[in-house]
Amino acid sequence: MKKHLYRKWVVFISLTAMVTSTATEKNETATSVKEQQLILRYHLRQCKARITNETPPQGLYCPLVFDQLSCWNYTPAGVVARMPCPTYVGGFSQTGFASRQCEDDGTWFIHPTLNRTWTNYSECTLGRSKSSPDHVRLITPYMGKIKLMENIGYGISLGSLAIAVLVLLEFKRLHCARNTLHINLFISFILRATMMIMKDELFVNGLGLGMDIIFANGNPPVFRSDITHWQCKLLVSVWHYCLMCNYAWIFVEGLYLHNLIFMDVFTEKTGMLWYCILGWGKH
Repeated sequence: MKKHLYRKWVVFISLTAMVTSTATEKNETATSVKEQQLILRYHLRQCKARITNETPPQGLYCPLVFDQLSCWNYTPAGVVARMPCPTYVGGFSQTGFASRQCEDDGTWFIHPTLNRTWTNYSECTLGRSKSSPDHVRLITPYMGKIKLMENIGYGISLGSLAIAVLVLLEFKRLHCARNTLHINLFISFILRATMMIMKDELFVNGLGLGMDIIFANGNPPVFRSDITHWQCKLLVSVWHYCLMCNYAWIFVEGLYLHNLIFMDVFTEKTGMLWYCILGWGKH
């Protein structure tokens, strides 16, 4: 009896310790985020105070400015300003440098895509993967293989469904209302798999088509803003339509079985028309 009570107390104390440690971790994370915000606000106030109190130097200089992370000093025109990566930003490298281009006319460089002044923090973000969560760092090397397995699965599904549709269409004995619904459901799965494979193959880094992305100076790819992207929008729209049709036809299959068992709302002829409208166009 004493041994049984002892085991219960051990389990209770262990669970209490686990809950307490989890709560402590959550509070530490929340506190670190709040501290990060407070530090950034502090540096913003310090930079604004400098802008108010310091006298600009004589000549053509880019103004003193705060770029949401760092305070950049007055910089002569035509010079690239450099400063160590801010140590108070979580995940930033402590050895790299940030840079900001002062143009010849005394204005800070404006990024052509973002249409605003821009600071190059690429060196500061090189070490961010080291600070990523463990599960992210563990899965990243295998993402290519996981994507390959996904495409193989979609390919097998695509081939199997195509054979099933051909069999249902070829043999007249299989032509009935129930199998007509099955054929439409299979076609919706075929379209979904086809569009998913096309999207994965055509999209660059999951952002858009090759014509929609800009790669410049080793920086992360940027989505262009100077074109309409109608090809990308069309592809994504068709993909979402196929996705919605697939879900709609799954619903129609369930609705058909429900009506078949519990009620007789539609006849075989008129019901099939409404099922097709619901599956392909009512969403």
